Amino acid sequence: MKLAPDHQRLLLELADTDAALVADRAEPILDEQKELDALIAERAKLRDGAAVSKMGVEDLRRDLVRLDNDLAKLERRQKADLDGLGAATDREDRRDLEHDLASTRRRIREVTGERESMRRRIEATDLNHDTDGALFDEIEERIAAATRARDAALHGRESVYTDLRTKREDLRRQLAETVPGALDAYDEQHGSFGVGAARFKGNSCTACYLVLPAAGISGIRSTPEDRVPRCPECGTWLIRG
Repeated sequence: MKLAPDHQRLLLELADTDAALVADRAEPILDEQKELDALIAERAKLRDGAAVSKMGVEDLRRDLVRLDNDLAKLERRQKADLDGLGAATDREDRRDLEHDLASTRRRIREVTGERESMRRRIEATDLNHDTDGALFDEIEERIAAATRARDAALHGRESVYTDLRTKREDLRRQLAETVPGALDAYDEQHGSFGVGAARFKGNSCTACYLVLPAAGISGIRSTPEDRVPRCPECGTWLIRG
């Protein structure tokens, strides 16, 4: 292909721009997106923990109501035993009442201890709920900040892509206006191999990255400056210099 050196540089710049566009679309997930995803997962885990905790404290409150009811029954039983002792004169009746009173008082102490322990657990859980609320507020703020950072990074990436597209169209316009045949040849090679043109560097082609045989290298180097040689291995147009 006959092409002036200045136009060869345009062709190579177009190839570099096409390669940059492909690389930009294949960029890995943004670090900002990874940070946002991690925070969202942390929030979900916190919500799950809060839900389990809430279910647990509801169970504790139901158990506390049950203990309150048991304690009220025991206190009524204790009063009945004391009233009975105040009125009983029969020794056997008094012995039965005293035995029942002692058993009731022992059970009252046990239930009172259980109730106090459960009350402390409920207070601790309520305190954890308050802490969870503060953590929720904090993580929501962090998610909002991470979302803004991710959006800014996406905007920056899209801006780069837009600039590359604009540059590509400008290069294609210049080539179409000056050497349309060269652009057609470039497009044909790009369509078949994915690379339209590449640098000839040292003794290798930067499209297929193969070290070329001595005869091929000699042929490329001896090609007149206003003509573009092809890689003998992959057929890509090679730009020297």
